[in-house]
Amino acid sequence: MKKKYWIIGIVIALGLSLFGVYQYTEIKKDEEREIVEAKEQEEKFYDSLYDKYNTSLLYAKYTIPEETSIKNYEKMTSFEKKILNKSMSNDEIKEFESIYKKIDDDYKKACLWVQNYEDSLKSKDLKVDANTQEKIDFCWGCYNSANGDMKIANVALTSIQKLYTDYESRLAQEKLEDEKAQAEKANSSEQEDSAYIDIVNICQNPEFPTGCECVSATIVLNYYGAGMGKTELVDRYLAYSEDPYQGFCGGSPYDQPDGSDLQWVAPGPVVNAMNQAFSERGMNYTAVDITGTDFDTLLSYVDNGQPVLFWGLENMRYGDHTLVLMGYDRNKNICYFADPMKNGIQSYDINKSRDAYNSRGKMSAIVR
Repeated sequence: MKKKYWIIGIVIALGLSLFGVYQYTEIKKDEEREIVEAKEQEEKFYDSLYDKYNTSLLYAKYTIPEETSIKNYEKMTSFEKKILNKSMSNDEIKEFESIYKKIDDDYKKACLWVQNYEDSLKSKDLKVDANTQEKIDFCWGCYNSANGDMKIANVALTSIQKLYTDYESRLAQEKLEDEKAQAEKANSSEQEDSAYIDIVNICQNPEFPTGCECVSATIVLNYYGAGMGKTELVDRYLAYSEDPYQGFCGGSPYDQPDGSDLQWVAPGPVVNAMNQAFSERGMNYTAVDITGTDFDTLLSYVDNGQPVLFWGLENMRYGDHTLVLMGYDRNKNICYFADPMKNGIQSYDINKSRDAYNSRGKMSAIVR
């Protein structure tokens, strides 16, 4: 009898031992399964990041420069190794997603620009010339047959946008040449004694110690009804570059002067920023760089009710400065300016204004 109980005890102990081994094995399997699943999720997550990375590079590469920040492109390329090594911190992932969104928004803006431009042409019952339209139709064909190939789609879209912007530039240049010819003809026959455009000045300080070009542009934009806040052009549309003819040079308009005379931007990038603002608002205006125009011709634009972005000097004596020429009086020998360095409208000697303008290379811009 005792032997029987002894055998039963051994069997029970062996069963419990086997059950424990089974439980341990199942727990290990669950742990291994969780590790595998976590690794698979991590793989999927980094695969999705890498897809976004490649897509964003295509967007940034094939969207026109005005629509995509070079800085964002450069930041994005810095993430490649960390994505491939699956070694990104939570803060880096957040930064990556933020930059990706900015680049994606830029690309969508480019798509929207094309759609808005074509809608604008239809609403005005206008058409581009036959040669340009043939090229645009070909690009749309490529875009529609891309079948998910982002490179083909982006190249096609960018080509369409460039064809439209080139067409717009040609029209603007033709109109500008016509306006200059008419203005010069008017100047040669009879000059007005005075003209004055009613403009609301905006003071660049305290926000923009070095932002006279951008605030002057905002003054002009608002004259045409854009309704922009002081900082909007800088925050949303302004390009930056080491070359002032490509973007704002020497930091940011928010920066204090560093005494180098390198914190400025030429008319070209300012005009581009203004045109983006007009386009987003569906406004039928175009800012045009008219650098090289004679001073007296600027006055004829004022005669026509067109304020002039005027690259001159502070107080027309020293220090590079940009203002808005909005009036003149030959009898009093003065010009009127909306001067963002000061409150209210300022008047400066007409001959000193001419000299200041000439000293800056006759840089100027208007809106048509």
